[in-house]
Amino acid sequence: MKKLLYFGILMIYANLSLAEVSAWVDNNPVVVGEMFRLHIEAKNVDDPEEPDLSVIRGLQVLNRSVQNQTSIVGTSITRTVNWTYVMLAPSSGNYRIPALQVGSEKTIPIALKAEESSQSPNNQIVRLEVDVSPKKVYPQQQVIIRVRIIRTGAQLENESLTPFELAGTQIEKVNQRSFRKVKNGKRQLITEISYVLLPEKSGTLLLPQLRYQGNEIRGGNSQGNFGNFGNFGNIFQQRGRRIFSNSEAQTIQVKALPAGFKGWWLPAAKLELEEQWLPDPPEFRVGEPVTRTLTVSAYGVFGNQIPELSFELPEKMKAYADQPSIETVKTQEGLKGTRVEKWAIIPGQAGRLELPEISVAWWDVRKD
Repeated sequence: MKKLLYFGILMIYANLSLAEVSAWVDNNPVVVGEMFRLHIEAKNVDDPEEPDLSVIRGLQVLNRSVQNQTSIVGTSITRTVNWTYVMLAPSSGNYRIPALQVGSEKTIPIALKAEESSQSPNNQIVRLEVDVSPKKVYPQQQVIIRVRIIRTGAQLENESLTPFELAGTQIEKVNQRSFRKVKNGKRQLITEISYVLLPEKSGTLLLPQLRYQGNEIRGGNSQGNFGNFGNFGNIFQQRGRRIFSNSEAQTIQVKALPAGFKGWWLPAAKLELEEQWLPDPPEFRVGEPVTRTLTVSAYGVFGNQIPELSFELPEKMKAYADQPSIETVKTQEGLKGTRVEKWAIIPGQAGRLELPEISVAWWDVRKD
């Protein structure tokens, strides 16, 4: 019995001694302005707290994710926590990711090199353009980002584009269209993808480089994944070289809220408030309900950004509200949020009763 107990203590001690922390990047060297990932893995670390990345100088952290996993093999239990950080090097040079503390363990430092992207003739085949408008906004104000993939004189397949990943923002794809044109006697296939971006707080946002890649097809008529989804081309087509193209990194300035502003913040390009009655025109009778519907439409915001409507009724009237309807429509021009509220209004006595006005406070970003 003593031998068995002693063996069990050794096994427990062995499991506890297997704590291990490691860190690595998926590319080294990395390209300036192009996103890369830093991975940190902790195995069997007691109470592993997220590492503090503020000790990393010069590199920008765009986004993060965490994953927990437990595996059991025989009598061995392994608890693993993985942190993944999307990062960016703003300029060329040598960077250092120092030893990062996770629990009682530390990672090994990483020497990272950032290089400028090499410009090659591939960029004449595919050009990547990114338009950002406007470049100076308030928090929660809509920014329209249009990405254009311009293919000239080539057929491509297996096309891909790095996704937007930008911490402190809300990004939504709102539209995608493809069209053809002729420029300088050469045919072009253009795919335009539109996004909206809403920053959460004031400061400077760096929109990182986007990277396109695809395979050139020789002797075929494939239009690529962006131009014609589901077109697998001819099996006798010959796959050519790999094509790459990068966009330019851009910055967005997010201004502080106007001085002295108080209340619900609603930065919109346009706002409409509509009223409907049922029956129309309304006929008020004591004890009988009349339905009042108010619709708020705000351009450049999500529907859930529109505040709840409220008003005070005269003492001799009662109102019963329905559940509000909140929607967001996404178009090439951006967002259109709507909030619809309905009330059943019942007069309690005969005579003249006055309903107060209803107003919605908002900030007109076009006149700022």
